[in-house]
Amino acid sequence: MDLIEEVLESTNTFEAPKRFYYWSTLAAISAVMKDHVWFDMAGNYLLHPNIYVLLYGPSGIRKGPPIALAQELVTLVDNTRVIDGRSSIEAVIKELGTFTTREGKAPLKDSCGFMVASELSSSIVGNNSAMDIMTNLYDRQYNTNEWKYRLKVSESARLLKPTITWLSGTNEALFRDFMPEKNLNGGLIGRMFVISEHQKQQTNSLMFRTKAPDKNKIAEGLLEIAKIKGEFTMEHDVRLALDGWYQKFDKEVAPTLNDDTGFVSRMLDFVIKVAMIIAVGRRGSRVLIIDDILEGIKVVNPLIVPTKKVVNSVKRTDNSLITKRAQVLTYLSAQPEYKAERGKLLQNLGLQIDHEDLDKIAQFMIQMNVLTIDSHGGSVSYRLRVDRPEVVDWLKNYRSK
Repeated sequence: MDLIEEVLESTNTFEAPKRFYYWSTLAAISAVMKDHVWFDMAGNYLLHPNIYVLLYGPSGIRKGPPIALAQELVTLVDNTRVIDGRSSIEAVIKELGTFTTREGKAPLKDSCGFMVASELSSSIVGNNSAMDIMTNLYDRQYNTNEWKYRLKVSESARLLKPTITWLSGTNEALFRDFMPEKNLNGGLIGRMFVISEHQKQQTNSLMFRTKAPDKNKIAEGLLEIAKIKGEFTMEHDVRLALDGWYQKFDKEVAPTLNDDTGFVSRMLDFVIKVAMIIAVGRRGSRVLIIDDILEGIKVVNPLIVPTKKVVNSVKRTDNSLITKRAQVLTYLSAQPEYKAERGKLLQNLGLQIDHEDLDKIAQFMIQMNVLTIDSHGGSVSYRLRVDRPEVVDWLKNYRSK
């Protein structure tokens, strides 16, 4: 069973954005795999598929249902600790380090866990070091043995190979109040997948029953995934393709992105982590094929821009839309008839502008009477209004440069 597709198809009548369900499903798969699988990064370190996922969007966009579904599925599998509700970081560490006996089931001896909360700011009680600790716990490849934490009351906690998957949601205002600025550059944000959406998948009053996820069926699929253990493999031709992509990305693309979060420098690890989750989620396999890698690149690439946006929301100094407007203008100016399809524009500017930015820019330019929108058969195109004198003047200046 393609477990990922099963969740997406069974939730496609709900309001929560499709990507929220997609990434919540990846987080659930990650959580039940724990540290039982890995990919050998050429002997340098073993990469495990634990991920931190943050669903980011305005209140009312339905971040809660996908998170709740993931939590319920992992709870049904019952092979790892599910840490929900409001906790101090010390309480989280104690729970991860406690040998837990369970009636009729094997005890939980390891320090693996699924941290889950519908709102990020309500998941961890304020603590100056909490985000630093969560940053440290993410790096499973370096926590290969015992991880120690000395508590304020002279007692210490010991975690054995801690492996954490974290799924939460937030909006801009709450995130800004919660996240210390010191965790933005090279810290926690550089390790998070920020899944930013601002529109519901569709409108559904829930007055009439539609298809819904068969949670027991999906949990059975997750139970099979939880049994998978060992090293992921990759054929030589896939390694060559991944190496070619990374060489080009790191040498030609990354230097143009001006990233100070550390997200871009981790792109290779991110793509492989996600590819591992996709491989087991779609085929129950530890063999990474080219389709897994391509899907990993496809879904991780668009997260570069939202990561920068949440950083700017904390810094309160985001002037980037002005620059992004100029990028859209420049792109349209170079197109035949000053017109471009929305999809092609996003494809070409996708590492600088995401779909939310483009919506805001387009609406602003329409209000300024310098842009029109054409829609044909579901395809949306943008066209500069060259009948407007201000656009003509801008084009003259643009061409003279």
